[in-house]
Amino acid sequence: MATFTKTLLFSFIVISTARTFQHRQDAPQNITDPASLVVPFIGTTNGGHVFPGATLPHGMVKVGMDTDSPGNHAGYDGNSTFNATGFSQLHDDGTGGAVPLSNFKIWAFPNCSEFRHCPTSLDSRKVLRKVLSDGSPDDFASPGYFSTNLSNSMRVELTAARRTALHRYTFPQNTAHPRMLVDITNDGQRSGIDIVMTIDPLTGRVMGGASFAASFGPGRYSAFTCVDFRGEGFELGNATEWGAWLGDSPVLGTTNVAQIYINSNTESGGLLTFPPAPEGTQTKILARVGVSLISSEQACANAEEEIPDFDFSTCS
Repeated sequence: MATFTKTLLFSFIVISTARTFQHRQDAPQNITDPASLVVPFIGTTNGGHVFPGATLPHGMVKVGMDTDSPGNHAGYDGNSTFNATGFSQLHDDGTGGAVPLSNFKIWAFPNCSEFRHCPTSLDSRKVLRKVLSDGSPDDFASPGYFSTNLSNSMRVELTAARRTALHRYTFPQNTAHPRMLVDITNDGQRSGIDIVMTIDPLTGRVMGGASFAASFGPGRYSAFTCVDFRGEGFELGNATEWGAWLGDSPVLGTTNVAQIYINSNTESGGLLTFPPAPEGTQTKILARVGVSLISSEQACANAEEEIPDFDFSTCS
């Protein structure tokens, strides 16, 4: 009987130990970087309306790519057949209704032959993305960061603070006249009216705003922006050309959108040409884009407070 009891006790200890060991193996492991497991592109095709761009928790700015997809309620579409049309600062996620937000698109031109010939309208400037071997677009996203490689050899990277976005545009080697466009009117519904915009030719600062249509229900809202440019790895210097654009017609030397004729259906914004980086250095231009629902001056103050040094690495 004693032998049987000892055997039973031993078996119980072995089984209990094995179960404890198995429980420890099955227990969730401590994940030190849970954000690295996020897949931002889930729901970005077939009308999922998911926003995969850069933002902070509860941040006002949600900076990301806009496409010409009919399902671009969040701006982006993960289907590579749709073109990129710009990189805007405000987005919604998962909505129905009319296309919301997508305000203040930024765009880079690596190869306009002349300032006045740049295809500034949304439909004229759009390009496809490069495509990977599996047929997906050459886009990447992680929390707080988004990048894409376009078919015109431009590389675009985005990150965000609370009310300010920071863009990095890497131009192809030997780009002679890097140009940057600010689109004031084309939100997701192309609804911008009552446009204001100025360009400072000494600093390259673009300030502007407009009234836009609401996406759900009646009414309109006003939004404003303040855009500054800086070279990364080189001194960008002053713009060599600047002007407001109307449709596909940039007007060289204009500093105020009021200097050109505007009607209620007109696309408009600012266009600037900058010197390229020194020979042997790839041209990278940073665009800091502040946003406000109060005024352009407030948008500038937001940008200067949140990203004073244009440091992409600390922001992302």
